[in-house]
Amino acid sequence: MSSSRREETDTYIRGVCFAPILLVLGLIVLILNEGHVRTQHKTFRNTIQSVTNVQADSPVSTQNEGKLIHLYGWAKVSSSTSSTSSTASSGSVVQDPLFGVSNSNSKSKSNTDGSNTNTNNSIIKLKRSVEMYQWDEEAITSDTFEYTKAWEDELIDSSEFEEPQTYSNPTFFPFDSNVVSYNADQTKLGNYILSADILDQMNWFQDYDGTLSIDTVTDESTKNSLRIYTSDTNNNKQYFTTGDPNSPTVGDARVSFQEIPEQVISVVAMQSSNGSLVPFETTTSTASGNNSILLVQPGWHSAKQMMKQAHADATSWKGWLRILAFLLILGGFKIIVEPMSVIADIVEDQFPVFADLVYSASNGAVAYFSGFTFMTVMALSWITYAPFTSLFQLGLVAFSTQIARRLIRSDRVPKAVTRVTSGFDQLYEMLPMENVV
Repeated sequence: MSSSRREETDTYIRGVCFAPILLVLGLIVLILNEGHVRTQHKTFRNTIQSVTNVQADSPVSTQNEGKLIHLYGWAKVSSSTSSTSSTASSGSVVQDPLFGVSNSNSKSKSNTDGSNTNTNNSIIKLKRSVEMYQWDEEAITSDTFEYTKAWEDELIDSSEFEEPQTYSNPTFFPFDSNVVSYNADQTKLGNYILSADILDQMNWFQDYDGTLSIDTVTDESTKNSLRIYTSDTNNNKQYFTTGDPNSPTVGDARVSFQEIPEQVISVVAMQSSNGSLVPFETTTSTASGNNSILLVQPGWHSAKQMMKQAHADATSWKGWLRILAFLLILGGFKIIVEPMSVIADIVEDQFPVFADLVYSASNGAVAYFSGFTFMTVMALSWITYAPFTSLFQLGLVAFSTQIARRLIRSDRVPKAVTRVTSGFDQLYEMLPMENVV
């Protein structure tokens, strides 16, 4: 045997020793992942059965204190004195603390979704977004770079540029971005109070449809440096800008706002003693990985719909773990049958057709045993929780096994393939001995 062939064979032998590690690791990932998904599925199923449906406009019942409830209705800001979270907002007015933007200077409008029509122009949440005009670098080739200026909502570190002295950006934004304003504990859903936890989950913002004014800015020095700019290409969106908005320079900033108007929402949460809707603590972890349930969505949704959607969204990444487990199992079996490639390489010159059959048989064996192991382990993981589904999966495994056996024994498969899959003794009989020695 040549030295290169011997080295290749040694490499395959070492790989076979590593194969059990991949197989065991893949099985561990698959078993733990299926166990976690099973536990979460059981938790959500039991939780759905314990939800109490209530009417948002009905009086708050003390019998539901500490229970998980579902309700929907028109969410609005109370006119009473409010506490605040994130920024200062007085009374029923949600207002940006620096620019003074609020629902008091909103235009009359209605949303396209009838369920979310805003008839009184009040705002539940207000968010400030800041962009700065900056240099950006793009690599054209390994030693050629192109520099352009654009509005960006994140700071670009020009010290990492190829030419930082020529193309320099500011090191900070002139205004804080992503500042969210709302009235905590004074936004209500009928007679129930939406806690800060619920308001934090309400993030379906839309562009602010009010009219910006320099007069609302609370800081005098800031007010003197601002202009109002209306975009002709972005649905007449308005900005507070520094510098000349028609001819910006690096370091200029523009500020826009997004809002969540009063609208219909659906909530699944726990009712506290004062009628506030707060997270419901569970005894086991949910699909999101924590021990609490708190769901809020715009529009009308049943508790079952909300729970199923939340479970599907939070467990979508579990599918990637299944893919990872399958790839580990596939890699393990691939390494195990890899020595067959050595045999195929040896006989390829004298028996090219037979070598192709060896390659095909090895790849088919890898695919079959990987799928068989993966499906069997996953089915057994659910056998006590979902027996009918598990038995169906095991039936598919048995059926595919029977089909594979019949194909191997049928006349459609050349006899050489049968020799390849029946054992290595018959393979070695066909090898030219001058290539082995």
